[in-house]
This record gives sequence, structure tokens and C-alpha cells, in this order.
Amino acid sequence: MKKKAILLLGVMMMMVPAASVSAEELEVQLIGGEDAAVGAASLDDVQLGEVYEIDGFARIEPLDFQYVDFFPQYVSGMNGVNDTEWDLRMESYDTKVLYFDGNDNYYYLNIDWINSGKNAEFAWFLVDITNKQKMPVNFMDEETTQVKVIFDDEYEYAGWVRQFNYDYDTERKSDWEEYGTFIRGAIRPDSAEEIDMMYTGHYVFGCTLPNAVMNGDEPLSMVITLGDSEITYNIRK
Repeated sequence: MKKKAILLLGVMMMMVPAASVSAEELEVQLIGGEDAAVGAASLDDVQLGEVYEIDGFARIEPLDFQYVDFFPQYVSGMNGVNDTEWDLRMESYDTKVLYFDGNDNYYYLNIDWINSGKNAEFAWFLVDITNKQKMPVNFMDEETTQVKVIFDDEYEYAGWVRQFNYDYDTERKSDWEEYGTFIRGAIRPDSAEEIDMMYTGHYVFGCTLPNAVMNGDEPLSMVITLGDSEITYNIRK
């Protein structure tokens, strides 16, 4: 009887269909974690390429600093559009992506180009932020993040922040181009995205500065308030 029972159980097991697993079930599922005290820090004179920890809040990695005269920004509702190819031939170009004004000027309709003008430039400080809190965080929230630039220990300029999502990177090419044109656009502030716990967000902290400030010799520093912490990057000592 034991042999028959074992055989019957084996047949029944073979008849049970295998459980199906959806793609969504294989993705990272956020449940939470034990609460941890959120720390505060004063990070003075942070350096490019270094990594800084704010306990229970964030990991900060300054990547690059430069001055830029303009940058692309996805318009509201269009961030995330990632068309990989387009045809520049006049009879078949895609008007949702490209506009031709008749004077050999082409414009991407899903991107705004933000220009600083002739009398100023943008201070452009790229930083990666890993969320170490136990919940998603919008680091673009004005209550969480503020930016200012201090010139000569006397003048203060209000700054701003933009977010990047590298999944939105766009490369466009025509049939006569060997290499495509790579576009990494910032996300408009009104379309900012939360960063899930232990994910990394990509940001630029910026400020519009007059040419005299940018080209001067006086001390120049960017001060970022992030939660209860203050981060200082010395553009010029």
C-alpha cells in the first residue's frame, strides 16, 4: 500500500500546473525597513569624486562642476519620451519630434532649451544622491532642498535644482548620419520624480550668475540645504 500511495502522490504532483510569475513580481518590491534615526551633517568643502554619508538620510556623491550657457529640459508631460530614430528628410520628418522653420533651423518640440543669455551663465554642479530613508523621497521638494551661491562672502544668489532620469536619454539620427545626436535633458521641476529607498537620483544644483561673478577672483561657494544638513561646495576659494 505504501508504494501505491507514493506513486499516486507523484502523479498528483505532476498534474498540478506550475505557478506563473509575472514580470512585475520579479521587479524590486518596496516593503520598508526598520526605522532609523535620520541624521544631520555639515559637509564643508565637499570634493568631486568623494562620497559623503548623512546617517539615515542620504549618500552624497559630487560628480562634476562647470559653467554652461544652456541646457535641454523636457517639457511638462513629455519627459520619458525616448524616440531612438528620426528621419530628417523634409517630406517625412516627424513633427512630434522635430520642427523646421524654413531657415535651416531645427527644433525638438518635446524639449525646451534653457538659455542663460549673454550676460550670465549657469553654475552647474552635478551630484548623485542615494536615498537612505525608509520611504520614497522627492529631493526636488522646496521644503527638503534649497540652493544658494555666495560671492565674496557678501552677495547671495538664489539657486535651483533639476533632476535627471538616465532612462530618458535620447539618441536621434537620420539616414545620412553615421553617429546619432545624444540628448540628456533635465526633467521639468513640475514633473519631478521620487527616489525609492536605496535608489540613486541624479541632480544638478545650479545658479544663474552674472559674468562678473563667474570671471572674478573673489571666493565663490554653493551652499545646498538638504533636509537638516548643509553641503558646501567651494567653486573658488
